[in-house]
Amino acid sequence: MIDILMQTAAAEKTEYHCDTCHAKVGIVLVNYNGLKFMPACLETLKKVDYAEFEIIIVDNASSDGSAEWTEQNYRELNLIRLEQNTGVVGGNNAGMQWCIANGCDYVLLLNNDTEVEPDFLSKLMCHADQNTLLVPKIYFYDNREVLNSHFGHFDFWNGRNVEWFYDQPDTEKSSQLCVGTMSNTCAMLIPRAVLDKIGMMDENYFMYFDDNDFIHRAVFAGASLKFVPDSMIYHKESSSSGGQSLSPFTLYYLTRNRLYFMSKFQKNPVALAYFYSRFFMGRSVALAKFLVQGDRKLFKASCSAIVDFMARRTGAAPSGRYS
Repeated sequence: MIDILMQTAAAEKTEYHCDTCHAKVGIVLVNYNGLKFMPACLETLKKVDYAEFEIIIVDNASSDGSAEWTEQNYRELNLIRLEQNTGVVGGNNAGMQWCIANGCDYVLLLNNDTEVEPDFLSKLMCHADQNTLLVPKIYFYDNREVLNSHFGHFDFWNGRNVEWFYDQPDTEKSSQLCVGTMSNTCAMLIPRAVLDKIGMMDENYFMYFDDNDFIHRAVFAGASLKFVPDSMIYHKESSSSGGQSLSPFTLYYLTRNRLYFMSKFQKNPVALAYFYSRFFMGRSVALAKFLVQGDRKLFKASCSAIVDFMARRTGAAPSGRYS
């Protein structure tokens, strides 16, 4: 699969160009209690060499003073303060709507726990067009020889991402422009034309699998998704959701939203039945393991997620469902 898609990208590749070098880009950063990340992220964005961009910070009702800090130290930025935590999805939607209303040609969704190379945006824009989503090469912040890029394709039989580069060192393949059908939105350049065609993100997710949903709708509508390896950033992954270990919060949303995503997009009844059977068999084993290990929080989060999916409860969940 990866070899076929890479060959396709290579065949489509044209000479390096900058026809879009005067297009206006809105960089959307969603913040929730991210004061420890914001200074470093914004400092690297100040050094970006692409001229036509604006930064939009969407604050999800933070309580750590990060919105106040931004107002005091970066008055030139566009700060949207939401009255409640709307999750990554609601924050991204608020930022993208601002970009559309203020004449941006492209939206760059960017995690605020990243740092960027000065030329990352100009290198993305050299590959930009009105029908292509672009993602840069992402490294782990603490290990800049290993890739943090969640890029590849989605396995619709097993309901999981197939990642081509994640947690691997650079190779010849990860140094080539390539086409995929799945990525996260840690850093993604989106043309205004795609947003006009498919709309905003689905706020039923709150967070996790929202990116799968958005990209799947874009690709189904005829857009391409490309990996641009000469554009590089660095990501402090999972810091806002409890680090690298699986937290009850993360398990709840991953479980509920995986089921929701598959029920929404897997139209083959045989494949959907296969997925459900594999999922519930595997989850039964996991639940038994949680009980044996005495991990009641993970047990509760997993059960609550399944119950809420069956009850069609979506969006932000009360903290009691996973804590």
